[in-house]
Amino acid sequence: MEIYILRHGEAAEPGTHGAKTDFDRPLTAEGKAAVRRVARGLRRFGVKPELILSSPLVRARETAEIVARELGLPGAVQLAEEMCPDGSLRALVRRLRALEPQRNVVMLVGHEPYLSTLVSVLVTGRAGAGFTIKKGGVCKLVAESLKCGRCAKLEWLIYPALLA
Repeated sequence: MEIYILRHGEAAEPGTHGAKTDFDRPLTAEGKAAVRRVARGLRRFGVKPELILSSPLVRARETAEIVARELGLPGAVQLAEEMCPDGSLRALVRRLRALEPQRNVVMLVGHEPYLSTLVSVLVTGRAGAGFTIKKGGVCKLVAESLKCGRCAKLEWLIYPALLA
């Protein structure tokens, strides 16, 4: 399975743009533009996920929808409670395993430090390996057999400016 992990774009500060809670914070105009540039870069790299699982928080959902639109993947976005900032890594891995073998290329859109912890656990078998994914940054993991532990190889980690 190929797993692309994308951190959401720049979001509005709490209390602005009608965002009463952290859940409701939308992408800023610059955040949306940056995500579009990242998505175009992913398209140039030939990235074409069969499914995009997104945190239900507004900024992540908007990021996932922009990427799906730019990659020509209507209907590819599914919201996943497991991708919330306090979501369960084990539950996410179970959900991903249930997709095999029907889905071999998946994108996950979410938040820090959840995403870095996920990458760390899948690559090294433990949390805290020092990975950091910038806003709009993407990494690619490849796993023969997915489990909540060391099972994946990090193929690349790219900052958003390099994709743009």
